[in-house]
Amino acid sequence: MHPCLQLPEILHIVCKSLDNPDLLHTALSCRRFTDPALDVLWHELTSLIPLIHTFTDGVLEMGEDGQHQIRSNRIPILEDLDRLRTIYTPRIRRLRLSRVTGSDIRPDTLRSLANLEIGALTPNLTHLDWYSECLETDSYMTLFPFVRLFLSPGLKVIGIHVWLHAPEHQEIFSQISSQYRGVEVLKVTWDAWSTMMDGGSSWAKHLLMFTNLKELFIPNLPPDVLTYASTLPNLQDLHLGDIGPDTISPPKLHPAGTPFAALKGLVMVSDKMEKLFGILQHPSPYTPLLNISISHTPGHFAEEDRAYHQGLMSDWQTVLQIIHDHCNPDTLTWIDLKDSSYFNPNELIAKFPIRPDTQDELDTIDITPLLQFKYLKTLELSFAHGLWLTKDGLRGIASVWKAIAFMDLSTNYPPYRRPRVNHEDLVHLVRDCPNLWSLGLNFDATQIPMTPTLLVDKPIRRLLHLKVGNSPIESIGVVSGFLSMHFPRLYKVNTWKVTDAYVAEIGRDFSEEWTEVEKRLQHARVTRRAARNEKANGKGMV
Repeated sequence: MHPCLQLPEILHIVCKSLDNPDLLHTALSCRRFTDPALDVLWHELTSLIPLIHTFTDGVLEMGEDGQHQIRSNRIPILEDLDRLRTIYTPRIRRLRLSRVTGSDIRPDTLRSLANLEIGALTPNLTHLDWYSECLETDSYMTLFPFVRLFLSPGLKVIGIHVWLHAPEHQEIFSQISSQYRGVEVLKVTWDAWSTMMDGGSSWAKHLLMFTNLKELFIPNLPPDVLTYASTLPNLQDLHLGDIGPDTISPPKLHPAGTPFAALKGLVMVSDKMEKLFGILQHPSPYTPLLNISISHTPGHFAEEDRAYHQGLMSDWQTVLQIIHDHCNPDTLTWIDLKDSSYFNPNELIAKFPIRPDTQDELDTIDITPLLQFKYLKTLELSFAHGLWLTKDGLRGIASVWKAIAFMDLSTNYPPYRRPRVNHEDLVHLVRDCPNLWSLGLNFDATQIPMTPTLLVDKPIRRLLHLKVGNSPIESIGVVSGFLSMHFPRLYKVNTWKVTDAYVAEIGRDFSEEWTEVEKRLQHARVTRRAARNEKANGKGMV
């Protein structure tokens, strides 16, 4: 055997590159390979089936509902459990179970383990996700008691779904909060029915026990959770989804000290904009927030109504102002605000068409409140009705955001009005933002002259990626030449094809023209590179 293969570290690296069938064969091929291969093979489990199979000699078979089941051939004896706890389960570090259907595990196969001490089955487990995304109520309620077997003392990550009205769930969650204070990442989902009944008040206060918590994921947010979460001294990332069922009001009084004193990342998903207002008022300007992400994902679309358009834009304007008032201008570097990320943007066109004769009557969203965040590096805006930016607005952006590297000014949705900025504004924006390499901007490309000239002292080689949405364009050759002249390293131009509804109601589809522009830019880039290589080779020969 080669000396390198006698080093455990080398064997571990080799085993990590193998898939499960190869790991099994490696473990059986040589005694020296057994432990490293089994360590990698059992490091993470996504199902309980392999675990049960080792101590019951179970047979994997297909159930009546088409799902796999474990059928035990015999009742496990003490020697089986000893082998399980000696050879296999100490190697498990991660147990990630999700969306059980109830028929993949029969509870009677786990009852033989019921007498084991809490956490005794997997003593070295650090990550446990116990069906936190489970959708089958009966299946989850049946399997939930067995979570005790996996509550190891060294757990750092716990994901769990809690039914607030179930006494056994109450007992286990209380035990987790009181005995596992070293947990750093917690994902807790509450059933919506119980949340509506008592708001989760009795359970939210359990969060106070997790003093070492760094990340908190709550897909179904009970209103009282924020009051307690804001006092956690080490909480750095907060993920809130399906906010409701009621509007969360802003705090009447901030707790002693700075609320969310260590919070750096805030992610929120809500079906109604007004539910976000209160949440955004919980941080203070002294909270060291780095990233904020908000997704507005309506579950259904309202009737066609001009008031809906105005209301949506007004709500986003409120969100921008609250961010201005409650986020730290010296720390915030990432802002991501989007409409309807779960839907195709073209659906809004069909659902909420805006007639051309009413376009100028619509208000637009003013992003001026965001200009105070002078250290911003990433800005992604995706508002359902776009941004009607002005020349002065772009100049204001360029004068403040000197650190911006990635900026998308709402190109994921169709422009309902002809852009008020043109090719000159595009070039000056890129020139004045010295770190910008990716830009999304709807601009009027029809104003580029037939014989364009260089608008800056020298070409800007920094810009690599340009998103244009459905920006109007006339001459493909003129636009390609202009962009290649100013941005010689530009190789990616993103557009999207609009629907027939958009063409009928609003205007043309320019996606094919922009796709051709991208092809010409890439061809020009390859040609320049080939010319440079040929010139370099010629000098070398001389």
